[in-house]
Amino acid sequence: MRQILMRNLCLSVIFVSAMCVIQACNQRGTNTTTENTDSISSADSLNAIKDTSPKLNVPADKNDAQFVVEAAKGCMAEAAMGKLALHQAQNKRVKNFGAMMIKDIARAEKRIAVLAKGRHITLPVVPDTIKQKTIDSLSRKTGKDFDNAYVDNVIKEHNRYLNMFENTSKTSNDPEIKSFANRALRILKNHMEAIHTIHDSMK
Repeated sequence: MRQILMRNLCLSVIFVSAMCVIQACNQRGTNTTTENTDSISSADSLNAIKDTSPKLNVPADKNDAQFVVEAAKGCMAEAAMGKLALHQAQNKRVKNFGAMMIKDIARAEKRIAVLAKGRHITLPVVPDTIKQKTIDSLSRKTGKDFDNAYVDNVIKEHNRYLNMFENTSKTSNDPEIKSFANRALRILKNHMEAIHTIHDSMK
């Protein structure tokens, strides 16, 4: 009789323990689900904030917009002529200068694209008529004729670019455009020093 009572007592203890464990698991599962739901809701809220945050685009004034467009035109033309120099020049220094122009202009074009996009400026996709005529004229020259014509054109155009970039570096009210103009000025001056050295060596 005692054995029966002890067995029933053990079964009762086991049953009660099992119910406690099941209840605890259910409670923990509920809490975990609630925590996960809260995390997802928080993430969704952050994403919503990111998606609806205002775009930091600021329209450029007339002078800054004109500068960015002219800089883009200049880059396209100088890159095209640099490629011609790389393949058609006879003078090795002229070839190397053309390669340098291609490299420097590629970096400048990326920065110009960023400035234009943030300021609603539409950039040209081809050089203007005057620059295209110069490119076409150079493309028909070879050897020393090409070298002389290319070097003369670089000097003439860089004098104009130096004035344009220096003016913008002083007068622009846009800090990013002003910073770009200042950095580009240093590169333009390096170009001028290099091309004058080449010009003097060709005499």
